[in-house]
Amino acid sequence: MSASQSRQGCMIIKLDLEKAYDKILWNFLENILRPFHFPDSLVRLIKSYVMSAHLQILWNGEPLEAIVPICGLRQEDPLSQYLFLLCMERLSYLIEEEVRRKSWDPVSFSRNGPSLYDLFFVDDIILTAKANDKIAISIKQTLDSFCLASGLKVNLARNSCANYRELVEKVQKNLLGWKAKNLNLATRTTLIQSVTSALPTYTMHSNWIPTKVCDQLNKLNRALL
Repeated sequence: MSASQSRQGCMIIKLDLEKAYDKILWNFLENILRPFHFPDSLVRLIKSYVMSAHLQILWNGEPLEAIVPICGLRQEDPLSQYLFLLCMERLSYLIEEEVRRKSWDPVSFSRNGPSLYDLFFVDDIILTAKANDKIAISIKQTLDSFCLASGLKVNLARNSCANYRELVEKVQKNLLGWKAKNLNLATRTTLIQSVTSALPTYTMHSNWIPTKVCDQLNKLNRALL
């Protein structure tokens, strides 16, 4: 995105919902279906289907007593993804309400272009707004209200160093697979530049990697030299 000439900055917030399919409350799902004017018979059918799920743990090859969940949608079920999309429509509606009340000022990326305030991709959320304290509070209150009603939770760990543990482990795995003692300095340098230094590139396209993680990656590369 090109630099804005406006005196007021903009913010883009990327959020991830923690175990989204597993935490949807069933009463919330029912309350979502009715405003979309689903027939009562269909609502009851969907509800009975969702609530019929049960789990069993295998212990030494023998199934234990069935566990009946109290929330959540079935993973990899064709119907679940559509039900989840309907649930996310509730968040979109709450955001639109804030925009109409002027509590949320969306961002326009061109002079005459449409305003943008949310983008959803399954459990990944991107929110955009003008950057000020009042709007930031409104965003937090909207998310809190939605999470309280739906049972969902924003995964704050995705914005911390824990999110990059997999990247560090991937670099470590590559380094351990190389027999450094049998490689000369030029070969080791080439491997670092072409492989381990290139691994974070994709992540860097969309995320600001914390300094602590960068230091860890540099330390691993230096150890090979």
